[in-house]
Amino acid sequence: MYRTVALIARMLRQCVQLQSLASSGPILTSNRAPLSTSNRSNTANIEDGPDLGDFIQGSITKGDTWANYKHKLKREPGENERLRLPPWLKTEIPRGQNYSRLKESLRSKKLYTVCEEARCPNMSTCWGGGEDHVATATIMVLGDTCTRACRFCSIKTSRKPPPPDPNEPVNTAVAVCDWGIDYVVLTSVDRDDLPDGGAAHFAQTVTEIKRIKPNLLVECLTGDFGGDLEGVKTVAASGLDVYAHNIEVVEYVHPDKFKQWEEYGNSLGFVYTASGPLVRSSYKAGEYFVKKYLNRRKQEKLKQQQQYVSSLLSTRTT
Repeated sequence: MYRTVALIARMLRQCVQLQSLASSGPILTSNRAPLSTSNRSNTANIEDGPDLGDFIQGSITKGDTWANYKHKLKREPGENERLRLPPWLKTEIPRGQNYSRLKESLRSKKLYTVCEEARCPNMSTCWGGGEDHVATATIMVLGDTCTRACRFCSIKTSRKPPPPDPNEPVNTAVAVCDWGIDYVVLTSVDRDDLPDGGAAHFAQTVTEIKRIKPNLLVECLTGDFGGDLEGVKTVAASGLDVYAHNIEVVEYVHPDKFKQWEEYGNSLGFVYTASGPLVRSSYKAGEYFVKKYLNRRKQEKLKQQQQYVSSLLSTRTT
């Protein structure tokens, strides 16, 4: 917090200096009292940091890739030093027409997204859309309060959250189908307080979506249901198109290894493997790729059915 405020203060001072130079007047100098010894090191760090010109030119992280990054990426036990966010983990501030449209729709329908509740760094990518993927939001059902308290997550927690809204499946289906999108991701908080972990509520949401818009592709990113496979079966039989589940990773992975894991995943036979520093729950949903893959598979199945019907007709004719 101190570094942020100090950096803003320095930028403001430079703006004053630039304005003074433009008017051919004297450069303003500070008449503040001498700094104490404890503050001198902080002041020196500020003076050596990026200036206003760096922000204007966008050269703060130029050449600062993972291959030549020299700063520490991991704190050892007992260390209190604050680590800097490496450049490959920095993302753009969410903005754009699709982002604004999705946010307004969510607020009007009183729906929650894991994107917002968990402060996902990929909102600008997933919500903004683009040439290579459609705008997608991950809807969070079963409320906005989780029964678990994972330290890496920003979603609020409680041992006894409010009961699920019985109207949520219908409201979610109406809102999603009203967006005009063709791919949606459903996820949820963990509800260990419910006998089935919320599986029936999850499945009902999918059923309602398919009832209103059968061609809408639905991906369900579920929790572990406390290890109960009956919950998995309930959701899997709901009519979804993609069943997804996160694999928890504890060990720190350096960026140069993500490509290796992608190749390994593909070698196991997975149709699509998303591997990278910013990959989170359904990162970009793989929606463009999965959409093309599922549509192609449906077309092939339809073609086989047509060929089968044609063969039956020809057999009867002969």
